[in-house]
Amino acid sequence: MRKHFRVLAIRQAVLGVVVALGFGLVAGPVMSAEGLDPEADKILRSMSDYMGGLSAFSMNANIDDEVVDLDGQKLQISSSAKFVFARPGEFHVQRKGAFADVEFIFDGKTLILNSKSINAYLQIEGPKTIDEATRT
Repeated sequence: MRKHFRVLAIRQAVLGVVVALGFGLVAGPVMSAEGLDPEADKILRSMSDYMGGLSAFSMNANIDDEVVDLDGQKLQISSSAKFVFARPGEFHVQRKGAFADVEFIFDGKTLILNSKSINAYLQIEGPKTIDEATRT
């Protein structure tokens, strides 16, 4: 049972990082939505083009998740993340908080997930670029 939990936790962590990279950090095309403010669309496309053209960048994030339990009580869970990217093929992501102490590393050859909080380590052969790694 404990092994099954670790596998699920690893899969969830990998999925979370991949989703974050896919939606916010690997600037892809922006699709227009009906009713979207044209000025907002222009700004978003400009930001996306700028981020897509960078060869390297880093960022820090403070993350607050709010959970409502069955009794209606709201709980706030805070964590922080650090992202470092060097295109075309390297990144290092760290997330630390009450329930997470995870590193996700891609060196152009290997994807590595190291979770100190659940004592788990995963290493797999990966694609050659960040864009391919986040679509895997």
